[in-house]
Amino acid sequence: MEMQARKEVGLAQDLIPPLPPLAAALHRRFFSSHCAGCFRPLEFPFPCAGCRGVTHYCDASCCAADFPAHYSSGECHFLRLHHEGDSSDIRAALRLLHFLESMGSLPSPSLPERPRRVAGLLASDLDKVLEEGGELAERITEGATLMSVARDRDRSQVTGGQEAVTTEEVLWAVITNAVEVHVNEVGALGVAVFGPGFSWFNHSCMPNACYRFELAQRSGGCGAYELESFLVSPAAAGLATESFNAWISGENKLAHGFSNIGPRVIVRSIKPIQKDEEVCITYIDLLEPKCDARELSFNNYSNSTYPNCEELADLFDQAMDEYRLHENPEACSKKLESMLYRSSVDQESQAGEKFKLHPLHHLSLNSYITLASAYRAQVFSMDESNNTECLKLERAAVSYTLLLAGVVHHLFLSEPSLIAVTAHFLINAAESILVLLRLPEWSFDKKLCKSEIDLIICHYPKDMMEFSLDKCRDASMRFLGSVSQILFKTWPYLTQDLTNLKNIDSPVNFNWLGSKVLNPQCFASHRELSDFIEKECVEDRYLGHRLIKDQNTRLFQLALHCFIYGRYLASICYGPECYLVHHAENILHGLCKHLLTKHS
Repeated sequence: MEMQARKEVGLAQDLIPPLPPLAAALHRRFFSSHCAGCFRPLEFPFPCAGCRGVTHYCDASCCAADFPAHYSSGECHFLRLHHEGDSSDIRAALRLLHFLESMGSLPSPSLPERPRRVAGLLASDLDKVLEEGGELAERITEGATLMSVARDRDRSQVTGGQEAVTTEEVLWAVITNAVEVHVNEVGALGVAVFGPGFSWFNHSCMPNACYRFELAQRSGGCGAYELESFLVSPAAAGLATESFNAWISGENKLAHGFSNIGPRVIVRSIKPIQKDEEVCITYIDLLEPKCDARELSFNNYSNSTYPNCEELADLFDQAMDEYRLHENPEACSKKLESMLYRSSVDQESQAGEKFKLHPLHHLSLNSYITLASAYRAQVFSMDESNNTECLKLERAAVSYTLLLAGVVHHLFLSEPSLIAVTAHFLINAAESILVLLRLPEWSFDKKLCKSEIDLIICHYPKDMMEFSLDKCRDASMRFLGSVSQILFKTWPYLTQDLTNLKNIDSPVNFNWLGSKVLNPQCFASHRELSDFIEKECVEDRYLGHRLIKDQNTRLFQLALHCFIYGRYLASICYGPECYLVHHAENILHGLCKHLLTKHS
């Protein structure tokens, strides 16, 4: 199905109100720390007596509100039988199946001319998946059997027939339609399945919208969902459109069966959207090779089909095995550094053409991510008294974190769909710098640092409720201009022990790669990007109060720019009340409080 805008939509506007799920299930690792109903952190855990305290709730009212979905679905009995391994997809399927039964809306026999759907969720090709076999087919058949046992509480044997077919279909619908629920920085809390108001958005590698989650108030209901409040409708005519309209307007009784306490999803525009334009989100990581529409594989020499690229991919996999399987971050970092060094030198391919791995290639990006993590892991395992070696490793971790953020931001200037991942990497880079600055060798002028926070905050848009493409462009140019000047002095210091990075002049300005590699189109105005950065740098040098006297102050300024600009981008794609914005604000507030306390 296509979802099209019914009217023009500007940058950073919510397209649908908070939409509750058909079913949601908390990941097992959060059973002791989060409520199984509303997903909120627990203060005074209220255990479920039915599953012998495996799951917990905020209080008795939250437990009572979730009781039909938890107990009557068979989830409670399932958890008494299976105590290990994550089973969130199976438990979400149990809840979804119970919901459909309670609404009298079990899947009807499919027709050849129509795709198979369960509660509006696409569930086609199940027979093909089961026929092909493999891990996925095994997961479906075993999961469906476990669901039947959990639902059949009075008997020990599974009764086949229609029951088994139904559980397989519902589990397949969950596997293909469920999304991970992220509401804080700890990662995905669980999975949730939403109706056509969300599930009918198509995927794009250059989406114009993204989605976020928020948690419902413990005492709140699902509220009314009027058709007029939605800015999207399915493009396909006929029964699909009628079904969607009925769902949204509440004429379909399924609309009244939403969870009252589960996580809500909100879809938000990250680009201006024209009337009748299709609204798309992404289903996968936009930096994955299969979603790379930018044709940036190599530095004007070759493409990813050459054997050399396969050889480098093998080296990367070997390095990852050292990290994940053998828990040896030092060996992992050495292998990746060797791989990047080999790829930085021109090589002859079997076809006799020049081959050179591009710094923006997906293998390079994955290497930066892994190296930042591997170097930091080495610091954690070292003796704290070895300050010199710790400082060296932390500098390496910061260097690769900054390079990753800079590369992704560079791509974002050409394709705004990368705004969400750019915000995450920028804030992560800022946190990495702060870890470096906390090492014993560093000291601060607390008064100067407090003034820098106030000054840099004023450097970016103050009103997070009003967004425009022009304001976003200006903020991006200001960020590049400011950090380019800072990195002119700090980048050589950070990379002094890293041979592979000495050839990279800057982690944010990639003009040295040549104009043919990537020419930012979306946010670049009629002026050249390099001209804008140069002018910003001159202004920075001109302002006396912005003069930087020492290295740690420069790094502190760099961290502040990444935090505040990253927070601004996050507020565009997720809204000013999202967890990532709050996370950045909490860190900034903590810095201000710490500096004021120390200074006084």
